[in-house]
Amino acid sequence: MCMPKEQSPESRMTAIWQEQQRLVSELKDANPARQLQIQAEIVSLSEEQSQLLQEAGEVNCFIFSSSSPRGTGWIEEERNFDGSVRQYRYGYYQNGKSNRRYVSKFLVADVQQMIASGAKPPAILEFLEKAKARATASSTRVTTSS
Repeated sequence: MCMPKEQSPESRMTAIWQEQQRLVSELKDANPARQLQIQAEIVSLSEEQSQLLQEAGEVNCFIFSSSSPRGTGWIEEERNFDGSVRQYRYGYYQNGKSNRRYVSKFLVADVQQMIASGAKPPAILEFLEKAKARATASSTRVTTSS
């Protein structure tokens, strides 16, 4: 039997994506213990995917990741090709799907702390919505008072 050639980064990315899709579909019918295991596997695959992107010089990078029974979430940073940070996203799993929400760079540390403390995605999303509403309200006051 001959040894298989090492997969190219592109084919490995495709294999990771296919495996993630398979796991997401399995997640819907899994028992609670298996759901936690699947979520951990998906996070692991996402981290491998991130590593492949970094090696290929792409722009996305995980800066914080946590998986626990009370909630799964991560912070991603998207970088420009010159290496500067373009934007941050909070990612989480809900109803068997991966979701992402943009996060202001001023809120990244707060969201990381919430993830580390085991806050569930709905609580983090509520925090982000309230912060966005406060920012919108304060920018409206500045614009109308000029």
